[in-house]
Amino acid sequence: MPHWSVQTFLAVFAMWPIMMAAMMLLLFTGGVMNLVVVALLAIGIGLEKLAPGGSRIARSLGVMLGMIVLGRWSWSRMH
Repeated sequence: MPHWSVQTFLAVFAMWPIMMAAMMLLLFTGGVMNLVVVALLAIGIGLEKLAPGGSRIARSLGVMLGMIVLGRWSWSRMH
């Protein structure tokens, strides 16, 4: 496990509300705590933390999830 500096810890701690807001937005747009959406998020987080190259996985999952949220939001605005 890598050693965390105080600056790294504070940077992650400062981003925590943003990450939680993003997760809540994903859960809300996915069907308000839909079990399938929660399971997919858990799998994504597990892959990010456990797989080699987790930062690349995290970026690609973030882009995909952002596109899903944006698509669902724009779809709801059209209909």
